Amino acid sequence: FPSHDRIRIQQLETRVTELTELAEQENVIIAGLQDSVSDKDSLTQKEEDLRNLKRKLHEKYVKLNKEIEFFQSHDECPICKQAISEEFKAETIDHTHKAMEEVSTGSGKLQTKYGEVTSLLQQVEATLNTIAQHQRSITEYNVEINTNNRFITSLREEIEALRTNNIVTGK
Repeated sequence: FPSHDRIRIQQLETRVTELTELAEQENVIIAGLQDSVSDKDSLTQKEEDLRNLKRKLHEKYVKLNKEIEFFQSHDECPICKQAISEEFKAETIDHTHKAMEEVSTGSGKLQTKYGEVTSLLQQVEATLNTIAQHQRSITEYNVEINTNNRFITSLREEIEALRTNNIVTGK
């Protein structure tokens, strides 16, 4: 029986073992990375909630600004034509400015938190891309393992056929 076939089988079996070990290492890496992306859904929800809150704060800021503009440009009520006292206007404008400052401060803090969550989501996406790369490596290893196993089977069948042929022919 051709010794080169047996040597080739040994080489292929060694390669299959190496590839299997590499695939197992990739799986260990993936398992470790998956822990760091387990909170993706909650981060996505948090980002959406923060985005909605940002929008609401912006709307409130715009509304407060319009209120100030109204009192700055009107001396009487446009509906009932009643005079608006300067004291009331000043108090309302002052109160509204304070409310705008609170909204602005809250908006700044919210923007910081939104940036943190967005950054975490970007890290999660990068990790998911890394996981995908490792999964592609595993797929490549498995394809090569299957190809090598089919070739090993083919060589063994060929050796067995030669052995059977030699027994039948008496050689």
